[in-house]
Amino acid sequence: SYSVLPSFRRLYAVAENYNEAQYHTGDTVRWQPKPGAVISGNPAFPAKLNTSFYPLPGAAHEVATISALTGIDTLPGEQLTPTLLLRLLGAEYGPDFYYLACHGVSHPRYPIDSSFLLLAADAQHPNGRLSAREIQAARGIDPEVYNTDRDAWVFLSACETGLGQMQDAGITGLARAFVLAGARNVWMSLWPVDDRAAAVFMPIVMEELQKPAQFFPAENFRRAVERFRAIDPNPAHWAAFSLMGVPYPVHVNGKLIR
Repeated sequence: SYSVLPSFRRLYAVAENYNEAQYHTGDTVRWQPKPGAVISGNPAFPAKLNTSFYPLPGAAHEVATISALTGIDTLPGEQLTPTLLLRLLGAEYGPDFYYLACHGVSHPRYPIDSSFLLLAADAQHPNGRLSAREIQAARGIDPEVYNTDRDAWVFLSACETGLGQMQDAGITGLARAFVLAGARNVWMSLWPVDDRAAAVFMPIVMEELQKPAQFFPAENFRRAVERFRAIDPNPAHWAAFSLMGVPYPVHVNGKLIR
């Protein structure tokens, strides 16, 4: 079980919390969502302004399954706009869980301004594109601080969300933008993912995340990969997904199981 570290600075910030906790190897944790979680898929993006993109019917089925597993209502695709998502990310007591099944584009040369998620259009975003720069600035916090107070999970069930530009501090792009916006863990993809395969794989991930584990949530993610490989061994359908973040200290409220 492993996860991708956003930066050593991030690890240092979280390690301060570890020092305050009494960690026991027998302790296990699991995820329990707070009210207000966001689950949405196949956003109604403006097709005339994005002719190279196509609808994602598998994503719609995917989020319906995730909704049934978690008991969280889905947000209709026509309501998932960049302005709404930025408002939720920037709220002082915003949601701690975002599941977004949509199109994603990562630009290797301009990873902040030209990497984006494709959502439904609004007045400020007539093309429906939400850039990495807007995401990382959603909370108005210095990006070098790496605040850990939000403790959010973000699932980017989209193409190439783990790519970007190599920097001394790591990969700059969409996944890191969500970390800067308050995400503690981000599920990301390293290449264009198969819409139908993701609709099967990601619900398995969600099932495993609701089970206790010691190296949480990376251990849960590894279990999900093993289950899916028994169904579909093609690495093109499962190996694209990675987990960015650090494991939880066992004292996190709402996640400790004794």
